[in-house]
Amino acid sequence: MRRSFFVLFLFLAAFLIQGCVAPLNSVFDNATLPSKHELQVKASASTYYGPQFDFGEEDSKSLIHYNDNIGIALRFGFTDKFNLGFRYEHLFIRNEFELFDETEPYTGKLNYYELSSKINLKEDKMALDIPLGLYDYEGEFILALDPRYIVTFRRSQNFEINLFPKIHIFMCDGIQIIPAIGAGLGLSSDLDKWAFRPEIGLDGNLFFGAGFTVNLNKRAVDQ
Repeated sequence: MRRSFFVLFLFLAAFLIQGCVAPLNSVFDNATLPSKHELQVKASASTYYGPQFDFGEEDSKSLIHYNDNIGIALRFGFTDKFNLGFRYEHLFIRNEFELFDETEPYTGKLNYYELSSKINLKEDKMALDIPLGLYDYEGEFILALDPRYIVTFRRSQNFEINLFPKIHIFMCDGIQIIPAIGAGLGLSSDLDKWAFRPEIGLDGNLFFGAGFTVNLNKRAVDQ
């Protein structure tokens, strides 16, 4: 159990000083809140790259493939002003590395769970989301907060641009804070019903990916 927790802590701590795994930086969303009784369903896939982490070398500048993620998310509007979202992502660790004197290289998988409520700042244009996240490695957990400011520039019902300035806050052995930013598009024949959302982000690592969102019960809400 101690080794499991150590490995999980090492994954996230290593990221903070050019890591072995890249924590989540994706959003695949916009500033619009779900209406009362509206359900948003989202599926996503992303990949992460960053500088090589090497315990034995001080200067390592090679770019490596950290992890690939697949995820699902739900957000339900209980009222026009209150909503609750749940997100799950599975992280496939793509590189392998040695833990100090361990003779056998380690590869692993992580699960991530997130609970959040999006707050309206300016209708359909600005929102604040402060999700509480949990990284799970073999039953050992590390808590994270990921406050994100969502800004949406919608040009039509077919196209929008989204910006996501944010902060990663990891609560493991003390508190670690990392600034981050992301940008994405919303593409659709009707953005209020569904959207394809390509996205890219930076937080010391680089990620790119895409999400697909469907808004259910929209017709009932609008009537």
